Amino acid sequence: THTHTHLLHYTNARTQTTFRLSPLLTFSAIVVAPPTCPCGQYLDKSTNACARCPAGFSQPLVGTIGLNSCQPCAAGSVASSEGSCDCAVCPPRTYASSPSLPCQGDLS
Repeated sequence: THTHTHLLHYTNARTQTTFRLSPLLTFSAIVVAPPTCPCGQYLDKSTNACARCPAGFSQPLVGTIGLNSCQPCAAGSVASSEGSCDCAVCPPRTYASSPSLPCQGDLS
């Protein structure tokens, strides 16, 4: 006589938690640590994934949590793309009409 034991696995995609059910109706949970996000990004706790800071904002640190960790660019500096680690100061005689747009023009 052979006895077969089948384990059922369930992984919650949003929280990355895996449940293992055995025939004895016991379970254990394995929690996967959230990712460490690079500069220019932050951990979005609602998705447990990294998200880019919006244009006009920067994030120089690694491993930050929440959109509020993205800092707005100061006057005269820009981050014209999402996921910027730093804001760039406009070159002399140029300007940015918005911190989310590239530097332009010639103010000579």
